[in-house]
Amino acid sequence: SISSSGLPRSSSPRCSVHRHTTLPAMVCDSDALVDAMTRTFEADVGDFTIVVEADDGVALAAFRVWSSLLCSWSEVIAAMLGHAEMEEARSRELHLRGFTQEAVEQFLRFLYTGRLTAEPSVLLEVAALADKYHIVGLADRIVKCTARLITPQNACDLLSLALSLGVSQVIDAAMAMILRETHLCFNRAYLLPVQLLD
Repeated sequence: SISSSGLPRSSSPRCSVHRHTTLPAMVCDSDALVDAMTRTFEADVGDFTIVVEADDGVALAAFRVWSSLLCSWSEVIAAMLGHAEMEEARSRELHLRGFTQEAVEQFLRFLYTGRLTAEPSVLLEVAALADKYHIVGLADRIVKCTARLITPQNACDLLSLALSLGVSQVIDAAMAMILRETHLCFNRAYLLPVQLLD
């Protein structure tokens, strides 16, 4: 059947047609778009590869992605790939160390879908990646969210990670939790630098 706009009527409730002054525009709801972009990411296709490496250089995982999408988010990546003399531009690969496979995957999923769901420790790593590649506003939002997710059970773990990543807002929030709930946090204190325990 045909809708009043002259376009075929969709049997799916996920899309709606809006009339503007001249031409109608098809607008899909955000869930449909997220689903489509999730499938695109999970198809593992693209013109660029993100390689996650251990500290000794051993490859742990590789993600095929579209460079144009990454460049639209990150001026750092755009500049990197825009200069033919850069190794990343020549090899069409970006090698990452110091981050877990899960954090890199969640970071890339966010760039594709605009959605981010992860444990607080992974969120912190994603914030560091967002800061490294200048994804505007993302790191600040993640850090504020993570600071609110600190509990006596995860305070030492998050403090240890925040110290290694240099995330001051989470360091302060975790320290405050540890000082307030020391007896509940004590069993994870072995994760912390000795100088903090003196």
